Amino acid sequence: MGDSTVQKLLALAEELASKQTDSELNKAADILLHLINTGCEDPEILVRAATYLLQGPRRSEFSIKQKAISLLDKVVALSPDNISVLEKALACYELTLNDFPEKLNIIVRLALKILEIDPDHIEAMITLAYHREHPCVALSLADTIRMLEWAREVEPDNFYVSFSLARLYIEAGKYNLANSQFQQVLANSEPDSWEALDAGYKIKFLHSKSKIKRHPKYGFN
Repeated sequence: MGDSTVQKLLALAEELASKQTDSELNKAADILLHLINTGCEDPEILVRAATYLLQGPRRSEFSIKQKAISLLDKVVALSPDNISVLEKALACYELTLNDFPEKLNIIVRLALKILEIDPDHIEAMITLAYHREHPCVALSLADTIRMLEWAREVEPDNFYVSFSLARLYIEAGKYNLANSQFQQVLANSEPDSWEALDAGYKIKFLHSKSKIKRHPKYGFN
């Protein structure tokens, strides 16, 4: 199959997938799987096929996840230093982690590799923070907080950084700092967005924790 034909099919798949409907995502995945079945091993096409499979209507089927995993494993082997491809592969592996927990080692390895290439990579830092107790990461709570505080310096308005950092502050018992992160999310998001709703819920939770701490209830013996 000629390069021009491959490019046309790739563009068509991207156009279909951009509509974000079940039928169009199915068609997009089928187009890329056809290219792959004819011998195409372009890592970008492989990882996009896996992405479309995991976004499509059959994403909950185990066989679909298995197919996506087989594509991702090939992507990682073929393109160990392409940060754009590795980012997509990491996101896809995380979607399948419940069914393939053994892939956590790959997730951590990819996050470390991405950070090696780009030390300011926010998503990789968040991934390592979430899996900080993994033997290949082994970050203390304090070190993890410092890492995400740096991520906040890099991208002050990143909701995912704020939520992840707030979670760590709560774990460390620093409720005021956690509250400030959620307040920042509220200030920078639309009132009815999921970010604002989730942040509002977390703020109420922190207020209740604070009241319990300030006003302990004593019982009689």
